Amino acid sequence: MSYIDGFVATVPQENKQAYLDHAREARSLFKDHGATRMVENWGDDVPEGKVTDFHRSAQKKDGEAVVLSWIEWPSKKARDEAWPKLMADPRMQPNKDNMPFDGKRMIYGGLATIRDARNRKPCNPSTTHFAKGCPSCFRYVPLAMSQALVLIARLARGVGIRISGS
Repeated sequence: MSYIDGFVATVPQENKQAYLDHAREARSLFKDHGATRMVENWGDDVPEGKVTDFHRSAQKKDGEAVVLSWIEWPSKKARDEAWPKLMADPRMQPNKDNMPFDGKRMIYGGLATIRDARNRKPCNPSTTHFAKGCPSCFRYVPLAMSQALVLIARLARGVGIRISGS
Protein backbone atom coordinates (compact mmCIF):
# COMPACT_ATOMS: atom_id res chain seq x y z
CA MET A 1 0.00 0.00 0.00
CA SER A 2 1.16 3.57 -0.64
CA TYR A 3 2.94 5.77 1.87
CA ILE A 4 2.37 9.49 2.35
CA ASP A 5 4.63 12.32 3.48
CA GLY A 6 2.26 15.06 4.65
CA PHE A 7 3.01 18.74 5.19
CA VAL A 8 1.17 21.75 6.60
CA ALA A 9 2.67 25.19 6.10
CA THR A 10 1.57 28.79 5.82
CA VAL A 11 2.39 30.92 2.80
CA PRO A 12 1.97 34.68 2.43
CA GLN A 13 -0.96 35.29 0.06
CA GLU A 14 1.24 37.36 -2.25
CA ASN A 15 3.65 34.40 -2.61
CA LYS A 16 1.08 32.01 -4.10
CA GLN A 17 2.66 31.97 -7.57
CA ALA A 18 6.17 31.67 -6.11
CA TYR A 19 4.92 28.75 -4.01
CA LEU A 20 3.44 27.06 -7.09
CA ASP A 21 6.74 27.52 -8.94
CA HIS A 22 8.59 26.05 -5.94
CA ALA A 23 6.19 23.08 -5.85
CA ARG A 24 6.62 22.50 -9.60
CA GLU A 25 10.39 22.26 -9.17
CA ALA A 26 9.98 19.99 -6.16
CA ARG A 27 7.63 17.72 -8.12
CA SER A 28 10.31 16.84 -10.66
CA LEU A 29 12.81 16.25 -7.85
CA PHE A 30 10.53 13.89 -5.94
CA LYS A 31 9.38 12.15 -9.12
CA ASP A 32 13.02 11.52 -10.07
CA HIS A 33 13.42 9.74 -6.73
CA GLY A 34 10.33 7.56 -7.02
CA ALA A 35 7.36 9.56 -5.74
CA THR A 36 4.18 8.73 -7.64
CA ARG A 37 2.10 11.77 -6.79
CA MET A 38 2.46 15.21 -5.26
CA VAL A 39 -0.59 17.25 -4.26
CA GLU A 40 -0.67 20.91 -3.21
CA ASN A 41 -3.79 22.39 -1.59
CA TRP A 42 -4.31 26.13 -0.93
CA GLY A 43 -6.59 26.84 2.03
CA ASP A 44 -9.70 28.79 1.13
CA ASP A 45 -12.12 27.54 3.81
CA VAL A 46 -10.01 26.77 6.88
CA PRO A 47 -11.95 27.53 10.06
CA GLU A 48 -10.35 28.56 13.32
CA GLY A 49 -11.08 25.99 16.02
CA LYS A 50 -11.63 26.39 19.75
CA VAL A 51 -8.96 23.91 20.82
CA THR A 52 -6.77 23.32 17.79
CA ASP A 53 -6.73 24.03 14.06
CA PHE A 54 -4.47 24.39 11.02
CA HIS A 55 -3.87 28.07 11.84
CA ARG A 56 -2.28 27.27 15.18
CA SER A 57 -0.48 24.14 14.00
CA ALA A 58 1.73 26.16 11.66
CA GLN A 59 1.51 29.50 13.51
CA LYS A 60 -0.36 31.26 10.70
CA LYS A 61 -0.01 35.03 10.59
CA ASP A 62 -2.33 37.63 9.08
CA GLY A 63 -2.06 37.68 5.30
CA GLU A 64 -1.02 34.03 5.05
CA ALA A 65 -2.84 30.98 3.67
CA VAL A 66 -2.68 27.47 5.06
CA VAL A 67 -1.21 24.97 2.61
CA LEU A 68 -1.74 21.22 2.93
CA SER A 69 0.54 19.12 0.76
CA TRP A 70 1.37 15.49 0.40
CA ILE A 71 3.75 13.29 -1.51
CA GLU A 72 2.66 9.77 -2.33
CA TRP A 73 5.17 6.96 -2.54
CA PRO A 74 4.59 3.39 -3.77
CA SER A 75 5.52 2.10 -0.29
CA LYS A 76 7.27 3.07 2.94
CA LYS A 77 10.30 1.11 1.76
CA ALA A 78 10.47 3.17 -1.46
CA ARG A 79 10.16 6.38 0.55
CA ASP A 80 12.79 5.34 3.10
CA GLU A 81 15.22 4.44 0.31
CA ALA A 82 14.56 7.73 -1.51
CA TRP A 83 15.04 10.20 1.38
CA PRO A 84 18.82 9.81 1.78
CA LYS A 85 19.20 10.23 -2.00
CA LEU A 86 16.89 13.26 -1.94
CA MET A 87 18.88 14.89 0.84
CA ALA A 88 22.09 14.36 -1.15
CA ASP A 89 20.57 15.76 -4.36
CA PRO A 90 21.86 19.33 -4.92
CA ARG A 91 18.36 20.42 -6.08
CA MET A 92 17.14 19.74 -2.52
CA GLN A 93 19.36 22.45 -1.05
CA PRO A 94 16.99 25.41 -0.70
CA ASN A 95 17.90 28.95 -1.52
CA LYS A 96 16.89 30.37 1.87
CA ASP A 97 16.66 33.89 0.45
CA ASN A 98 14.14 32.74 -2.15
CA MET A 99 11.80 30.45 -0.16
CA PRO A 100 8.11 31.39 -0.60
CA PHE A 101 7.28 30.31 2.97
CA ASP A 102 8.84 29.94 6.43
CA GLY A 103 10.02 26.34 6.60
CA LYS A 104 10.60 26.61 10.36
CA ARG A 105 6.83 26.72 10.88
CA MET A 106 6.09 23.79 8.56
CA ILE A 107 4.88 20.60 10.19
CA TYR A 108 5.34 17.26 8.50
CA GLY A 109 5.29 13.54 8.99
CA GLY A 110 5.13 10.15 7.33
CA LEU A 111 1.78 8.40 7.30
CA ALA A 112 0.96 4.81 6.40
CA THR A 113 -2.11 4.50 4.19
CA ILE A 114 -4.64 2.30 5.97
CA ARG A 115 -7.53 2.86 3.56
CA ASP A 116 -7.84 4.46 0.13
CA ALA A 117 -11.47 5.11 -0.76
CA ARG A 118 -11.05 7.03 -4.02
CA ASN A 119 -13.66 6.41 -6.67
CA ARG A 120 -12.26 3.98 -9.19
CA LYS A 121 -15.01 4.47 -11.78
CA PRO A 122 -16.89 7.54 -12.95
CA CYS A 123 -19.63 8.13 -10.43
CA ASN A 124 -22.21 9.00 -13.11
CA PRO A 125 -21.61 8.56 -16.82
CA SER A 126 -24.16 11.23 -17.81
CA THR A 127 -22.88 14.07 -19.95
CA THR A 128 -24.35 16.74 -17.69
CA HIS A 129 -22.63 15.31 -14.62
CA PHE A 130 -19.28 15.15 -16.44
CA ALA A 131 -19.71 18.70 -17.77
CA LYS A 132 -20.04 19.98 -14.18
CA GLY A 133 -16.42 18.97 -13.59
CA CYS A 134 -16.66 15.85 -11.43
CA PRO A 135 -13.03 14.97 -10.50
CA SER A 136 -13.85 11.26 -10.49
CA CYS A 137 -15.11 11.47 -14.07
CA PHE A 138 -12.20 13.60 -15.30
CA ARG A 139 -9.75 10.83 -14.44
CA TYR A 140 -11.26 8.73 -17.20
CA VAL A 141 -11.31 11.28 -20.02
CA PRO A 142 -7.95 10.27 -21.61
CA LEU A 143 -8.90 6.59 -21.48
CA ALA A 144 -12.38 7.22 -22.89
CA MET A 145 -11.00 9.46 -25.65
CA SER A 146 -8.35 6.93 -26.68
CA GLN A 147 -10.96 4.14 -26.73
CA ALA A 148 -13.26 6.32 -28.85
CA LEU A 149 -10.46 7.09 -31.33
CA VAL A 150 -9.64 3.39 -31.68
CA LEU A 151 -13.31 2.63 -32.29
CA ILE A 152 -13.61 5.41 -34.88
CA ALA A 153 -10.48 4.18 -36.67
CA ARG A 154 -11.83 0.62 -36.76
CA LEU A 155 -15.17 1.83 -38.08
CA ALA A 156 -13.44 3.93 -40.74
CA ARG A 157 -11.46 0.95 -42.00
CA GLY A 158 -14.48 -1.35 -41.91
CA VAL A 159 -16.94 0.83 -43.81
CA GLY A 160 -14.61 2.86 -45.96
CA ILE A 161 -15.11 6.15 -44.14
CA ARG A 162 -12.13 8.43 -44.46
CA ILE A 163 -11.02 10.42 -41.41
CA SER A 164 -9.39 13.70 -42.42
CA GLY A 165 -5.67 13.67 -41.89
CA SER A 166 -5.34 9.89 -42.32
